[in-house]
Amino acid sequence: MRGEFVRARNGQFVLGDRPFRFVGANIDPLHGDVNRYRARDLIAALADDGLTVARMWPLGEGQEDADDWMRKFHLFRASPDGFIEDRFLLLDRVLAIARLYGIRVMLTLSNNWGDYGGAPMYLRWTGSPWWGLHHESFFSHPRTREFYRAGLLKLLLRRNTVTGVMYVDDPTIFAWELMNESQIFSEPGQHARIAWIREMAALIREYDKNHMISAGANGYALRRERADWLRIQQLPEVDFCDSHIYPENDEAWAQGRGEKRILDLLDDRAALCRYVVKKPLVIGEFGFHTDGSQTLFGRPRAGWFTRFLRQHYRNRGAGALVWLYEPYQLWGTKVRDFGIHIDHPDTRDVRQALSTVADQLRQGGWDAFGPDNPRIVSAKHSGLQTQPLY
Repeated sequence: MRGEFVRARNGQFVLGDRPFRFVGANIDPLHGDVNRYRARDLIAALADDGLTVARMWPLGEGQEDADDWMRKFHLFRASPDGFIEDRFLLLDRVLAIARLYGIRVMLTLSNNWGDYGGAPMYLRWTGSPWWGLHHESFFSHPRTREFYRAGLLKLLLRRNTVTGVMYVDDPTIFAWELMNESQIFSEPGQHARIAWIREMAALIREYDKNHMISAGANGYALRRERADWLRIQQLPEVDFCDSHIYPENDEAWAQGRGEKRILDLLDDRAALCRYVVKKPLVIGEFGFHTDGSQTLFGRPRAGWFTRFLRQHYRNRGAGALVWLYEPYQLWGTKVRDFGIHIDHPDTRDVRQALSTVADQLRQGGWDAFGPDNPRIVSAKHSGLQTQPLY
């Protein structure tokens, strides 16, 4: 991999003086007793499909009395001070493999949800309530902020034991994402989250002048959520816009308006990012069910992935990361609902669709997906709302 860092400039990503746009995937080579042994296979599969960016979670918080399995396969720290060096050595190796295959990696630094500990565990470490609206105190509690800063510094000051490169100097790292799917519901929570984003981004900037930062706000469906999401993306500390979209979770699908809803969700975010925020837009997670037949809502399921991506790049989107590339495995008695398998033919149709779009983007750029979306262009002059909100 060349020693250039991806930058955000004039509403798009650039690598040197060239536009940088990508199709990528979420992967998890850092957790579990299956994936961590398949890290090279996971990253090689992305490269084989023409995907150029991966998103993964170097996180995992637990209690000091965590058992051996949790310490080996689940956690990066058992207690606020109980960092597990073996997990960081694994991260070193994964970044070295990504560098070898030319894959850039977005590193997500914390989780809003309880998966792998997350914000609820930070609050449990303080002895505070962590359920319901208590969850929002993660952003304002002085101890949780202290714990987060300690974990952040662990990465910012780390030298990769495989490559010898400091993390802050490694162009393999695409960006730092402060949190996965942060959410709040109260006005005090809104203010606390913005203050937290600014504080943690400033800490990154103190040590790292090279990498971009994203906030990791989940997205929106309601008017009030949209306004708060927009405020976050406009912060000068945030380098690009990010949102997660799972169209099937929207009630419009049950009413037979699935395709229109995809366009609404993508178009509104594109209009805001282009004309208000003026920063690149990344869809950090998107996906459709892959655990059933190859037909979804009466159409080939791979076509839904293609339709989603083509609209995003027609809207001059900067990148999108599908959920989730993984080895074939059973979770209980079935495969994961959104899994895209690197070693089994059951999702080959989806991989081919992603690969085709990635190739079109690489060969033809945005022009490969048609002229600029007139709905986005007209939104500049019509109040910048292309999505019906509730």
